Amino acid sequence: SNFEYLVKMEPNYIKIDGSLVKEINNDTHMYDMVKTITNFAHQQSYKVIAEFVESASIQEAVAKLGIEYSQGYFHSEPKRDVIQRT
Repeated sequence: SNFEYLVKMEPNYIKIDGSLVKEINNDTHMYDMVKTITNFAHQQSYKVIAEFVESASIQEAVAKLGIEYSQGYFHSEPKRDVIQRT
């Protein structure tokens, strides 16, 4: 049902949860899941963002799958923005 929801929404981007991405090199089931989501997204012309990219090896794996964007400690630590209300 989640895939049906995505088709109805027609998003520009899909973000793959870090719980899947962080184990991409250690668990073939997680790798297959990320690959399947990525293939589906590309078939629908969606761009893909991978969360939790914490090492060069994870970055290499997501790049090899054709994932366009990634975020995580490999790139930089999260930034805290403070919004001051007036």
